[in-house]
Amino acid sequence: QRPVLYTVNCSVSNASITTDSRQAQRQPPERQPPDHPTPTLAVRFGFRSFAAAGGKFLLNGRPIFLRGNSINPPGRDLPPVSGTKQFALSYLRWMKENAHVNAVRIGDGVSDSTAPWYDAADEVGMLIYAGPYSNPACPECRAKPADQPVPAGSVQKAVASYVKVLRGVAPHPSHVILILSN
Repeated sequence: QRPVLYTVNCSVSNASITTDSRQAQRQPPERQPPDHPTPTLAVRFGFRSFAAAGGKFLLNGRPIFLRGNSINPPGRDLPPVSGTKQFALSYLRWMKENAHVNAVRIGDGVSDSTAPWYDAADEVGMLIYAGPYSNPACPECRAKPADQPVPAGSVQKAVASYVKVLRGVAPHPSHVILILSN
C-alpha cells in the first residue's frame, strides 16, 4: 500500500584505489577532456516478494487477493494524454481509491509507451500483470494446424522475446506476473 522506492546512482571514474596494510588511499583521477562526459546511470528499484502457495498469492509473505483491471495502456482508445506519467498516476490512484483495484494488466512489458505506467504503478503501489495480447514471439504459430511441427526458430524467438520483457520489468517492484500469451 505504501511502496518504498530506492535509487542507486552510478558513475564511472578513472580514479584508482591502492591499498596497503594500514589504509586505503585514493589517487586523484586523471583529467578528462571537457567534451568527454562521465558515464552515469540511475536505476530506481524496490523490494518485494510475490509467490503462490496453497492456492493463494502472497505479497511480502501475506495473502493478497488480486482485484484487477485489464487496461493495456496506452492505445486502447484512450486520449493522447494517456501516455504521460501524470495521467497514469491520476488514473491508477483513482482506480485504487475508488474502484478498489490493486492490479492492472499492461500489454507487453516496459516500452517507450508503457514506461510511464510502470513508474506510476511503482509509486502508487499498484501491481502489474503483463503480457502480450497475442503471440508476437511466433505470429506464424497462430495459423499452424495442430498436426504440423512448430516453425523452425520459433522457440529461440520466443525465448529472446521473453528475456527482453523480463529485463525491462526487473527493476519495477509493481510487476508481479508475466503472462506468456493469450
